[in-house]
Amino acid sequence: MEYLSKQRYDEIAAELKHLINEVYPKVKDDLAEIQAKTISRIRFLQKVLEHSRVINPAPENRKHYVLNAASLPFHEALGADEAEGLFDELVRFRAGLAFVQVAFIIVYGILVILLLFIAVGYGRQG
Repeated sequence: MEYLSKQRYDEIAAELKHLINEVYPKVKDDLAEIQAKTISRIRFLQKVLEHSRVINPAPENRKHYVLNAASLPFHEALGADEAEGLFDELVRFRAGLAFVQVAFIIVYGILVILLLFIAVGYGRQG
């Protein structure tokens, strides 16, 4: 049994209320998120191992092997700055690729229209 002053009793009660109502729900949510990410990563790695086979390259050739999804995360394997630079480069490449795709669609549409005009023109002559 503890003998407490009214002030100390109120402080402990306030701390307990704070822990139960504010801290615990946040920790519980964070823990659930971390647990979900961990389970997802575990399942991913299990599938990678399930569908993988081990190779044993010669030591002089090992530096030429690219890291795959089961190895380190991209930013850890390359370093955060280099990974960010490569990501930015990939975004620019995909934007350029999208531009080329749109340009191709426009050119293709123009060719189809020209072919229709030519076909209609030959149809009127005959």
